[in-house]
Amino acid sequence: MNAANELPRILFVEDNPDDALLARTAIARSGRNVSLEFVGNGRDALALLLPPSPLPDITFLDINLPLVSGLDVLRAVREHATEPAPVIIVMTTSPAPDERDRAIAYGCTEFHVKPISFSEFMRTIVSVLDRWLHPRQGGH
Repeated sequence: MNAANELPRILFVEDNPDDALLARTAIARSGRNVSLEFVGNGRDALALLLPPSPLPDITFLDINLPLVSGLDVLRAVREHATEPAPVIIVMTTSPAPDERDRAIAYGCTEFHVKPISFSEFMRTIVSVLDRWLHPRQGGH
């Protein structure tokens, strides 16, 4: 996690360019002062989430990713447990109960089906930021 004087790091692991653009826009409109990073596959995500890399403050993780699935990324991160545990928010287009159950079993912090409307997507992102970023970390 970041030192107190650095911007909070938000990582989006998302292979869909349209969803990545929505995420970038939602963060910008949230008014949060954060450092954003995007990767488009599970292999690149693992490089940023496993030791010795410093963990992002929040990771938004898609499940359906090329090279390494989001569930495999989540499982690998949790196998290299750190304290405090990293905040990993699974956001996927799949409402499949078995994927939700596996993501929870693998230790995701929260599980969300990606909202269809931008306003709902924005509310979800802001809600996560409000819940998991401390006021000194890019708060309003």
